[in-house]
Amino acid sequence: MVETKTRKFCALCGCLPGDDSEVCPNDGTPFKVMQEDALIGTVLSGRYLIDSLLGIGGMGAVYKATHLTLNRTVAVKVLRMHVGDNERERLQRFNQEGRVISALQHPSIIGATDCGVDSGKVFLVMEYVQGECLLDVLKREGRLTSLRAVNIFVQISDALAYAHSQGIIHRDIKPSNVMLSRDEQERETVKLLDFGVAKILHSGDTQNQAPLTKTGVVFGSPPYMSPEQCTGHAPDARSDVYSLGCVMYEVLSGRLPIDGENSLEILHKQIIAVPLEFRELSPAIQLPKGLEAIIFKALDKDVDVRYQSMDELKNDLIQFKHNHHFVPQRSTKTGSSSQLKEGRAPLLATIALILLAVSIFAFAYPRTFVHASSTNGNPPATPTKSNASRPQAAPANKKKEACPTTAEEKALSKAVLSLTRLLERNGQGKQAQAELKELLNSEGQSLPANDPVLQDMRRIESSISSSTRKK
Repeated sequence: MVETKTRKFCALCGCLPGDDSEVCPNDGTPFKVMQEDALIGTVLSGRYLIDSLLGIGGMGAVYKATHLTLNRTVAVKVLRMHVGDNERERLQRFNQEGRVISALQHPSIIGATDCGVDSGKVFLVMEYVQGECLLDVLKREGRLTSLRAVNIFVQISDALAYAHSQGIIHRDIKPSNVMLSRDEQERETVKLLDFGVAKILHSGDTQNQAPLTKTGVVFGSPPYMSPEQCTGHAPDARSDVYSLGCVMYEVLSGRLPIDGENSLEILHKQIIAVPLEFRELSPAIQLPKGLEAIIFKALDKDVDVRYQSMDELKNDLIQFKHNHHFVPQRSTKTGSSSQLKEGRAPLLATIALILLAVSIFAFAYPRTFVHASSTNGNPPATPTKSNASRPQAAPANKKKEACPTTAEEKALSKAVLSLTRLLERNGQGKQAQAELKELLNSEGQSLPANDPVLQDMRRIESSISSSTRKK
């Protein structure tokens, strides 16, 4: 019998801690605990022996496995479900990832070789890459030299340019999704991973494909998300350009271009904050002028000032690789957001963040609430895992018990409060009040009346209402 072990992981970025820390260093999200090792030592579909856990992503756990017939090492991704997940949508996304990576034939994109279902476990088999992810390299080395980094950037941009030409937007470019390996000539090579939240811009099978992305729903990892992703707008190739810009900045400086205490703060700052120039970070970081200009052009908040395609970015990187005196052309458009300073933000973007707060929270921390319509007003006779995480609605003649507050809920409440107060200070209180009322009307149907997040939002709405009446 295989012993079941527990592992901590970040539900937002999928990283696995190597120490006893309780909070993800990438986005400030409290780690969750999951039992994943029960599969180790078992055989899927009679031919894939699960050897060890490689990592946990947003859609599933990835294992190192052996193809017993071919005696070949492979990577097997197994779909995982949380309580409260939309099972059909997650299955659609998982299947979509398999179709995407099997269709993308590129040396720098991971390949898929098989898929299937075994005893209710949905899995995807991919090529196994002997190497380490870029995130682990950065943890060990801090930052990379310009020469090594540009070689990596060119390969990533080439893979993304190819994916874009096939109508695929990755939407989750980050160091943990970039694998580094060596070819037969010992040259460093790149493999791009995890197309689990990729957006398909066009498909020949549109009749049988239900849309997986709703307007206003956020996908991605906040430290690497473009401003338009943060506000729920439909991303295009230029969103991947921005995300790669974040990765390039981090690889060369050892620091994220945009950081914060929690995910919502990072999302907010992605819209308004301009990263520090490298010389402001540390005098020890001496980058060629042209390379820094390439990175900041990719990081421009204005999509029309940013590189307009991944091919443009790749071509400039190649030119710099061959000529370190190369400097990219500046955009002729006036009013570039690169001239903005932190705090001079578009306030409507902040309102959009408030509207997105609950949807982001639900995506990162799935949970299920009891609806009156599902139980005819009565709680289930036997508590289940899906409804035990929240107190049941109390009968009218009984006093309601206090609802426990998790660290994630406190972070959400704090972020919503700070964002709303920012609007109030800038004379946007009435608009913020209207947006919060709409949010409360929609979310109040699924949250218990004594839910701490709901109570905080009601207090915020009441406070704004009072202040706007005084004005």
